[in-house]
Amino acid sequence: MVSAPPGRQAASGRKIGSRQSAGRQAGRKASKAGRGETRRRTPHRRPVRSLEDEPSPPRPLG
Repeated sequence: MVSAPPGRQAASGRKIGSRQSAGRQAGRKASKAGRGETRRRTPHRRPVRSLEDEPSPPRPLG
């Protein structure tokens, strides 16, 4: 009797847990990777563009 309920609960818990954990991990990893790349690229692009736009006109004019 004792082996029946824990076996069922453990099996269902493991299956559900593995699926949920895999989905959560994949979603979190993908979101973090995508967000990290976008965050890193945007700040680098913003200052680079602003710096290039500012010195570019004075160089040809000067």
